[in-house]
Amino acid sequence: MKEAIKKVRKRITPGLCFRLLLSILLIVIACVSLLRLARGNQEYTKEKEVHKKMLEYRPISQEEDKGAENQVNPQIQELKKINPDVAGWVYLNGTSIDYPFVAAGDYSEYLRTDIYGDYSLGGTVFTDYRLGADFTGFQTILFGHSMDNGSMFMDLLNFRDREYFKAHREGVIYLEKETLELELIACVVVDATQEEIYGVKDTVERKTQFLKSLRERDVHGAEETPKDLAIQDRFVLLSTCSYEHNEARTVVVYRIKTE
Repeated sequence: MKEAIKKVRKRITPGLCFRLLLSILLIVIACVSLLRLARGNQEYTKEKEVHKKMLEYRPISQEEDKGAENQVNPQIQELKKINPDVAGWVYLNGTSIDYPFVAAGDYSEYLRTDIYGDYSLGGTVFTDYRLGADFTGFQTILFGHSMDNGSMFMDLLNFRDREYFKAHREGVIYLEKETLELELIACVVVDATQEEIYGVKDTVERKTQFLKSLRERDVHGAEETPKDLAIQDRFVLLSTCSYEHNEARTVVVYRIKTE
């Protein structure tokens, strides 16, 4: 018996121990990765189900409802019953961006929270609380995640492609008592702290700098930026992470059409 034990001990070399430990470590890593993948798939499935429910409340455009006597969107009123923070609905023609959005009190409230108040990997599209959600000011900013499964604001990254940019020029914002038609202006990739894009000062100088920055930073060149932009215009910015670097953001800019 002692001789057998000695033989086993001789076989357990430092190299063998290292390989055994490495194998165990790899197995643990694989198990953790599989668990994370499974959890991620569950979250994506949950997000998809929530979005499907929300689409039942999608407002009807004026073209689809020609008999409407006013621009009141009762679907937004119904969504407000689910969550009083709901401020409207954003849809970019021909894209998967077709979501209700909320007016949050800060940048974190809806970062990982769905419209029902439950945890969600994709969170909810929300407005920049500094600028309000009535779309009456010079600019309004909507934030959303760019999810790996293509949901939320992932399609914003496609606007960096010139052909996609040219093919998707219109959008719409549905508010409770107003419908705003949008026209595509520019696509820029900036730092999250870029003051020219994300600033809130309501001054002629700041507005002028914003318009100048759009022409200078448009990924498709200044020739794609309309020449008639003015500080009297109102703009809607849709912003998402784009991963060129840690703080990179892709921002697609629309102008609110006026009659």
